[in-house]
Amino acid sequence: MAVYTPALLIVPTIMGNGAANIATWRKQNVAGAGTFDVHRTTTFDCATGQAVTLEVGATAADTAAQKIMDAQAITAHVALVQNWWIPVPNNSYFEGFGDTTTIVGSSSGYTYA
Repeated sequence: MAVYTPALLIVPTIMGNGAANIATWRKQNVAGAGTFDVHRTTTFDCATGQAVTLEVGATAADTAAQKIMDAQAITAHVALVQNWWIPVPNNSYFEGFGDTTTIVGSSSGYTYA
């Protein structure tokens, strides 16, 4: 029987500056066929007002088709908290980047296997 297991999927990490640095903040589900990562709570914080972009999909690079949040503004010292249910199938990515290197992001949720 398949189960959801709570997990910290992306530990608090500084996001890369711009789309060219998308690899600095990402989680690829490599648990195998029929598995999912489910991102449930994703948070961002920064010392000055910035913006963040998030994507979900099979491509390990910035693509318009994978965007789920595009240049979302973050107010200085006010955490942006997204409570959602974003399934990420096997071999796909949950990834993002900021417009500076001062944004710290993390994501928690479940692994499904």
